Amino acid sequence: MAEKDKQDLLSALSEVQRGADLIGLDLSGAQLAGLKLRQVKLVSANLAGANLINADLTESDLREANLQDANLSGASLFGGNLEKSNLVRANLAGANLTAVSLKDSNLQAAILEGADLSDAVLVGANLAEANLRYANLEDANLKNANLKGADLMNANLTDTNLEGVIWSDGSIVS
Repeated sequence: MAEKDKQDLLSALSEVQRGADLIGLDLSGAQLAGLKLRQVKLVSANLAGANLINADLTESDLREANLQDANLSGASLFGGNLEKSNLVRANLAGANLTAVSLKDSNLQAAILEGADLSDAVLVGANLAEANLRYANLEDANLKNANLKGADLMNANLTDTNLEGVIWSDGSIVS
C-alpha cells in the first residue's frame, strides 16, 4: 500500500463504526494511539509495529492478526478474540485483556507487566520469555501454555488453570 493511501486510510479510521469489517487490512507501523475500534473485525490484519497505546479494541475480532512488535500498552481488548495471533515482542503493559481469547497465540517475549488477563483463555499459548510481572491472571485458563523463561514475579495466579503448563525448568503440571 502506498504511503499516501495508508494516510488516507488512517484518517478514515477515526470514523469507523462498531462492527466494521477491516479483515486483512495492512496497518503495519500505523500511528493509532487512542483510537476507538470497538467490535471491529480485524481478522488476519497486519498491525506489526503499530502504535496502539491506549486504543480501545473492546470486543474486537483480531484472530490470526499480526501484532508483532506492536505497542498496545494501556489498550483495552476486553472480551476480544485474538486466537492464533502473532504478538511476539508486543508491549501490552497495563492493557485490559479481561475475558480475551488468546488460544494458540504466540506471545513470546511479550511485555504483559501489570496487564489484566483475568478470565482470559490462553490455552496452548506461547508465553516463553514473556514479562508477566504483576499481571492479573485470576481465573485465566493457561492449559498447555508454554511459560518457559516467563517472568511471573508478583503475578496473581488465583484459581488459574495451569494444567499441562510448561514451566521454565521444562517441567509440566499435570
